[in-house]
Parts: sequence; C-alpha cells; structure tokens
Amino acid sequence: MFFPASPFITCPNCSNNTFGVLDIEPSWYKRRCAKCDYPRGTGKEAIYELPEINKKLVYLDQSILSNFMKALNPKANRAHKVDPKWKDLFSDVDELVKMQAIICPDSEVHRAESIVFEYGEDVKRIYELLSRGLTFYDTNQIWFNQHCKLITAFIEGKPFCEVGYTNDEAISKTVNDWQKQILVTVPLTKDPNWIKLYKENKKQKHNRLSELFEKWKKLPQRKFEDWFKIEIEEGNLIAKERFKEGLSNFIVRKFGDSKGSQKLVEEYFNSNYPEQAPYSRIDCALFAILAKKANYGMKKLKDEGVLNDFKALSTILPYCDAVIVDNQTAGFLKEIPKGVLNYKSVVFSNAELDKFKDYLRQIKLDLSPAHIDKVNEIYSPESLKPYLTVFEGMSQV
Repeated sequence: MFFPASPFITCPNCSNNTFGVLDIEPSWYKRRCAKCDYPRGTGKEAIYELPEINKKLVYLDQSILSNFMKALNPKANRAHKVDPKWKDLFSDVDELVKMQAIICPDSEVHRAESIVFEYGEDVKRIYELLSRGLTFYDTNQIWFNQHCKLITAFIEGKPFCEVGYTNDEAISKTVNDWQKQILVTVPLTKDPNWIKLYKENKKQKHNRLSELFEKWKKLPQRKFEDWFKIEIEEGNLIAKERFKEGLSNFIVRKFGDSKGSQKLVEEYFNSNYPEQAPYSRIDCALFAILAKKANYGMKKLKDEGVLNDFKALSTILPYCDAVIVDNQTAGFLKEIPKGVLNYKSVVFSNAELDKFKDYLRQIKLDLSPAHIDKVNEIYSPESLKPYLTVFEGMSQV
C-alpha cells in the first residue's frame, strides 16, 4: 500500500480526519496522514501491534472454485449455468476470509487443473482471492516432511503416536497472519507443450487405474482391512524408493551421522513407522475403499479426476479444519472404518452445502467483539464486502 487509505482517524499532528492505514503486516500495521504526511520527517513511525488470531483453515475442492467462478462470471455462466446458491456461498466464504476468520489455501491440484481448463485464469482469480497467496506445498514435499518427523521419532526411540503434524511442514506462509488489503497476482503461464503432456499423463494414469479397477472386480472378495494392508505395503515401497536418499541426507544434517544414515533409513522402512505418515494412510485408505467397491460390484469409475481428488485430499486433510469436496470423494472418505485415520477436519460434500453454510455461520457468530473491532479498525468497510464484481469490466464476449 503506497498511500494512506480508509479507515481514517484523527491525525495527532494536524487534527484532520486523514490519518489512514498505510501498510498492514502479519502482526502490526502502520498509519500516515494523507494531508500532512505525519509522521514522515519526524524520525518516528506510527506502528500499532495487532493481536494474535486463530483462523480456520478451509480447503475448497476445484469443483467448488469452478462453481464460484461460473456464478460470478457472466460469460461462463451463460455457457455453464449454475445455481445462484453458489454466489451466496462465495459471499459467505469471501466475507470470512476478509474478516480474518478463515483462510482457503490453494494447492498444486488447483494450479494444474486451472491451466488446462477453458476458464482457468478465472478460476485462478477466485482461488487466489480466497487463499491470499497462501498455498500448500506440493504433495511430495509434504509427504517427505511427514517422513522426516517420523524417522526422527524412530531414531530417538519415541512412539510414532507422539509425532505431531503442523502447518509449517505443509503451507508456504503463516496461516494466522493479518492480510494486506491489496493482493498482487500474475497470469497463468500456459505452455502448450506442458498442457498436452499433462493431459496425456492424466489420461494414461486413468487408463492404468481403470485396468486395475477391472482386475479388482474379478478377484475374490476381500475386506477393507485386506485391501488397506495391500495398499500400505505398496505405498511404503513407493515412499522408500522416492525418499531414501533425501531421508539419508536429512539424518546427516540433523544427527551428523554420515556413515550410518543409509542403514537407519533401511531400518526405518522395515519398521511400522512409515505407514503412519498421514498422507500414506489417507491415500491408501481411499484406494482400499475404491478397490473394495470394485470388488463388491461397482460397475465403473465415474471420471478421470479421481486420482487428483485422492491426491489433494490425502495431502491437505491432516492440516485443515474443514474441507468441502465432490460427492464421490466425500463418500469414500466416510466409508473408511473408524480408527484407521486420525484427523480433525470436518468433511463436507457438494450435496451438503447447507451444512457447510451453517459451519461458516457459526464461525462468524464465534468472532469476539474485540476481533471485529480490530478488523474494522484497519480494513475499510468497502474492502470487507464480498467481491461479487471480481469479473466486472472483463471482456464477456
């Protein structure tokens, strides 16, 4: 922010109601007078500390963001008309983001799917508006970070149940920062060769999954526990191959043991610690449910997005307070037997929008008067309104 902006208060130097907000940082903000420029030239700064806040971390599936975009973008709405309820839901989410009550990080799945989507740039505007630049690391980085915590506990002789997972291993910035009023973004880079390769890879992966699905259908019926064990064993092999060198280097950096690091990694992957990685357990449990469904008569996979849906949910679920995903993925997750997974997040599906709205409404009701007063102290009334005109002025031809 380069010029003082609303909300204005009385300037302590010139007594005019022109002492505006110049900048907002994660834990403080700065004022300057729009008329006399106070306190510039005095050798002082008008800096005010901001209280700590505790935002809810809410993940929005790509389908949710797409419906938000279609509801707000006249051009997209003409081609893909959606229920007006999506505009109302966007208003609820956007308002709470601006009230510093929730934050909705974007992910690598959002970015990849947007690049290949007809209205990808418009979806990007929506997810960046609601994420405020907060983004999940890519899946491999988060999965590796989880294994770093687990192998540390393994080496130190601590039980894996005492390992805690925190946002700093999964998200690019601090969740509970106060946000600036201005958000700067850059356009999507649409490399035709990358797009072609992505689509081809997605198709190939779906074809391989379809073949596996048909194989599952023909096998003798098995219980969830049997499928889960198979998936966990396969997942551990993948993790070992993918992370063994990185974990060896991590051990050297953390413990200084350059000679025994590879042996420790081998011992770690021969233990029951690796299967406790949250990404592994969620991903394997989802595939175990899919295998069981095929095994018990599910006719076919519905679409090519199931792999991305599983990947996104397995990556972000351990860190969120709430997620809203497509009906199929939410249904799979709710079929996983109790005790297999341990996560705090409330899960909603597209079919549960009313419940999700109730969840958001309760967050708003729980905001303290002090929090609301502080928000009104540093953010202008106009900036707190839902941004329903985000696509206004764009070409709608």
